[in-house]
Amino acid sequence: MANFIDRWIDRLEGNNWDKVTREECLRRVAAGIQVAFQEGQEGKLLFAGTAAPQEVERVAKEVEALLPDRRVSCVSGKNVSQDAETVLLAKDCFGVVLVEEKNNSLYPAIEQEIAAFKDMEKEILGFVLVQG
Repeated sequence: MANFIDRWIDRLEGNNWDKVTREECLRRVAAGIQVAFQEGQEGKLLFAGTAAPQEVERVAKEVEALLPDRRVSCVSGKNVSQDAETVLLAKDCFGVVLVEEKNNSLYPAIEQEIAAFKDMEKEILGFVLVQG
């Protein structure tokens, strides 16, 4: 698993992701969230996407455990384009991290998710790509 943009940049730079551990990838996601937070900001961050719900929940819990000051609580949802409960969860969250599955998540479905969150005026803080 890795942050999509980080992976893309690393691929362009010729870095080898086969040697990066899951733990390091999770630390990178947590670091990105910390950078995105303004000083003193608190709230909920939604992890949602087309990956399997148990994988989305697992990523949310693992990332939350790596956040040092617990100002951020991570909640997990499903595909916002197909799940009304995720729409309700998003209402109370300051931002979103999309969790997508390698070789399974389809670009049109991801575009729909992005559009749905933009319509709700929710900032997408990043993407996480997990193995299927």
